Amino acid sequence: MSIMSWNVRGLGNKETVRALKNASFKYKLGIIFLSETKKKKRFGKNFIDTKVSLNGEEDWFLTFIYGPPYTEEKQTFWESLASLRNNNEKKWCLIGDSNVVARPEEKLGGLTFDASSAKWFHDFTDASCLIELPLKGGTFTWSNQRSEDDAILEKLDRIIVSLEWSSSFPKVIGVLDAAIASDHAPIFLFLKGMTKKFWKEAEENQNPTQTMEQDEEGHGQTKRGGDEGKNTIYARETTQ
Repeated sequence: MSIMSWNVRGLGNKETVRALKNASFKYKLGIIFLSETKKKKRFGKNFIDTKVSLNGEEDWFLTFIYGPPYTEEKQTFWESLASLRNNNEKKWCLIGDSNVVARPEEKLGGLTFDASSAKWFHDFTDASCLIELPLKGGTFTWSNQRSEDDAILEKLDRIIVSLEWSSSFPKVIGVLDAAIASDHAPIFLFLKGMTKKFWKEAEENQNPTQTMEQDEEGHGQTKRGGDEGKNTIYARETTQ
C-alpha cells in the first residue's frame, strides 16, 4: 500500500486537481491526506488520528499532521501529540506538514534557524521514541517560489515512525516528488518499498492529461483510491 501527504494550498486550482489525479493514477495510492484544502469540512485542528487494518495484519496507528504555523502554538501542538502517543499502541506512523524546520541543514535562505521550535519537535520525538524516515528525491519540501537571492527552501513535510512500526515494515521508503500547483511538494510512503517493476508500471500508468512541462520533469502527482475493500482506515477523536 502507498500513502500520500500533500499541503495543496487549496483545491480550487484545476492544476492541483489534475496533479492529484496524476499522482493517484501513477502510484496506485491507497490513502491520501490533503491539508490546507480551504474547504469547510474539518476533522480536527491540527491532526487526524486513525487506525489502519491491512489485509488482516495487526492494526497500527496512522496520524496525519498539520503543524501550526504560529510559534506560540507549536509547543502545545507537539505536547498534544505526545499525550496521544500515551494512549496508543506501539506501532505508530505520523505523516504531513510539520511546519517546523528541525535542523539547520533543512533550511536555505530567509530568517535564521529557529532553535526553540526545533527543540519542541525533538522533545516530542525523543519522549515518544520516534525516528524520522529519510525522503528520497530531495531535501526541501517547501519553497517561497522565488529565485536567486530571494529564494527560501525548507523541509517542513516529514514522516515520523516508532521503532516498532519500522520493524513491521522493513522495506518501507519515503519519497519526495516535484512541487506542482503548490509551494509544498507531496511526500509518499511506500510500505513495501519500490521495485524496478513498480517504477516501470508507474511510468506506464502516467496519466495522459499530464502537461508537457510535467512530463519533461519526469514527475507527476496523482490520486486514486486503490485497494478498496482491502484496506480499512478508522478515524479516531482528534479534538485538542
